[in-house]
Amino acid sequence: MKLETMREFVMVAKHLNITRAAQELYLSQPSLSGRMSALEKELGYPVLDRSRNRIALTPAGTVLLDYAQRIIELYDEALAKSARAARLSPSVKVAALPPTSPYRGALPEYEALPYSFVDLGLNTTAIDALQQDLIDLAVESDYSAVEALRAEGDEIGISYERIGEDTCFIALMADHPLASRKRLARRDLDG
Repeated sequence: MKLETMREFVMVAKHLNITRAAQELYLSQPSLSGRMSALEKELGYPVLDRSRNRIALTPAGTVLLDYAQRIIELYDEALAKSARAARLSPSVKVAALPPTSPYRGALPEYEALPYSFVDLGLNTTAIDALQQDLIDLAVESDYSAVEALRAEGDEIGISYERIGEDTCFIALMADHPLASRKRLARRDLDG
């Protein structure tokens, strides 16, 4: 049974009236009635008693309603909690900077921003980590000042964005979505 059908069944059980349930679900009455018949056919037993011009739940329908409500509640809770976790988890990975680094302060209020610092091994440079997609961006010295390093960066596909007036740059792969921005702001780190 699909979750959508379960929700429709709960609505019919709530109203004990196909027309009112259909209105609340923005469905036509014949469509909802057909869906309830299809549900009963799928289950192999009736969940609605449609005798004497009224609708009532059968004993099986009462049991199904209890479980359907709990399943829907758990499903909605799972979606809400996973969405909250997604919002709270950092979405942009930044090469770790030592707490003593003057560049760390160039990222204002870094604790409150939606990014995480990634510790790189001793043998992995930030440039290697960018190429291997281990990180999304790195805070680096101005490589573009040295012609050979600028050419190497262009060849690798690295884009540099200056942070303030300092010689500190954010380095990222040129094909990264943030690389197309003329300026980077806090909101750019969301998503």
